[in-house]
Amino acid sequence: MSGTTGPVRADVEEAARWLAGRVVRTPVLRSAVIDELAGARVLLKAENLQNGGSYKMRGALRAVGRLAASGHTGVIAQSTGNHAVAVALAARQHGLAATVVLPVDAAPTKVERARAAGARVVSAGTDVEERVAMARALSDETGHPVVDAYDHPDVIAGQGSASLELIEQAERAGTPLDTLVVPVGGGGGVAGACLAAAGTGIEVYGVEPVGCDSLARSLAAGERVPVAPAATIADGLRPTCVGELRSPSCGPRCAASSASTTTR
Repeated sequence: MSGTTGPVRADVEEAARWLAGRVVRTPVLRSAVIDELAGARVLLKAENLQNGGSYKMRGALRAVGRLAASGHTGVIAQSTGNHAVAVALAARQHGLAATVVLPVDAAPTKVERARAAGARVVSAGTDVEERVAMARALSDETGHPVVDAYDHPDVIAGQGSASLELIEQAERAGTPLDTLVVPVGGGGGVAGACLAAAGTGIEVYGVEPVGCDSLARSLAAGERVPVAPAATIADGLRPTCVGELRSPSCGPRCAASSASTTTR
């Protein structure tokens, strides 16, 4: 993988402190049915109850908040939906203008939610390269920075706060984790999870929908490998290529596990 360095565990801890009171401390749920199917005790972090409907609010709010504090008046973002909604909400909270780039086949509900949050929505193609190119062009035009869904250190640190929170909640409940299982789209969430788990002995597994396994292929090849857009009901997990930014302290840890967990 690229030698580009990214955030470290201390950045996740700092992000978690900053986000305290700004995001929902979501509950941890249990299901006897899931435990039986898995043959293990499974704790579910209910980030669907997070502001914006996903953990993406954590990274977006952390990144947009720091940009607002630095004097920026607007932000640009691209995603398949959840990150765009989160950035739109975070920008509105901080009084910034937001433009979000979504694929032409984005879920209508996510388009509507981004607009409802006050964002200007721009449609661009069906793959991440087209969206990134459009986001960069808009950034050049407006002077507003891009809050990348996968390759922004503050976004990764913010996403990692969800895993850090889960680890702490499990320990307090007397059920410490030995494994973290994280869905993988562009890789920012699993990168944050690896940082949160660094030094704890907790294994991290990334899970990708069949046909959307850019991370698994990239880890196997030692370089970023794009995949053709694939149909999946998990519309938030279908970027055609994972991000580049990573941390040397957690990259090999994630690589060893996520490469073998592409699943239906």
